[in-house]
Amino acid sequence: MANTGDSEQPRENRLQPIDRSAELLPFHRAQQLTRCSLYWLPASAFPLPEHELTWTQTFLDHFAALLESQFGRGCEVFLQFKAAQEEPLLTPFLRSSRSFIPITGLSRRPGKPVPPPPSKQDIDDVREGRKAFSMDNYVADFSHWFLGRAAGEQRHQMFGYGAMTLLFLPEGPKPPQIPMFRPLRENPLVKPDELNRYLMMGQVLQNGFPVKSKQLFGADLADDVKYRDLPFVIPLLSSQNFFAQPEEEVDKWFQLCDVYVNESPADHGIILATRLDLEEDIIRIVAEMKKAGLTFGAR
Repeated sequence: MANTGDSEQPRENRLQPIDRSAELLPFHRAQQLTRCSLYWLPASAFPLPEHELTWTQTFLDHFAALLESQFGRGCEVFLQFKAAQEEPLLTPFLRSSRSFIPITGLSRRPGKPVPPPPSKQDIDDVREGRKAFSMDNYVADFSHWFLGRAAGEQRHQMFGYGAMTLLFLPEGPKPPQIPMFRPLRENPLVKPDELNRYLMMGQVLQNGFPVKSKQLFGADLADDVKYRDLPFVIPLLSSQNFFAQPEEEVDKWFQLCDVYVNESPADHGIILATRLDLEEDIIRIVAEMKKAGLTFGAR
């Protein structure tokens, strides 16, 4: 008599990858991309509606804390220059500049050259109405890098407008704290926290990121007087770039940072790219937020 037990039934191939797409929601992973892990978080609009903004900021707070504690990666915050020249970003940018201390560098879109300055003909055409003025035609994609060591505050004040890039980099050694001798303690002009914050700012400028960024993304501008003295150059990426650019270009992005997050109006959302194995961590954070009552969808 034939054995009809379960042991004789065909078994599912256990080597097949488990589909985690439902657990990742509201993130969507580009499954066909193998050169890195690329996730997309949809945005119904920029600026983000309040419920989407609250969810995303909370996720980034948990995500940044995980990367710092488990991987030793710190968050560096960049804001697009052109967006910061107009409302609704102009007011919070100006209001926070004293404490966030922005310095200006360059963001570069892959395959797109920096625009040349307007010619006399361009100026005449705009002045006489033959041509509409567009800042994109003549002004490069400059960006502000916040030296003030307050990434969480910076995200909470200016994330959600479609203009922020976050790079998660290996953290350098912490600078020594200034010993508060009595003359310093009793001096009303001395603020220990501020002194130590300036020490940390000096440390991050010396951690190799600015020089490395220019070597990777600004080598062709080394002799250009308009750009050669800028302190840093970072990539400005959309999801399409991860598919369209050659492997050596993608390798350069991950030589600069381990995790790349960008508000991408071209993608109608936020992209998160990494070569670290973070999928389980993302799923866990999303599940914990859901358990706490935080949902991404419209209320």
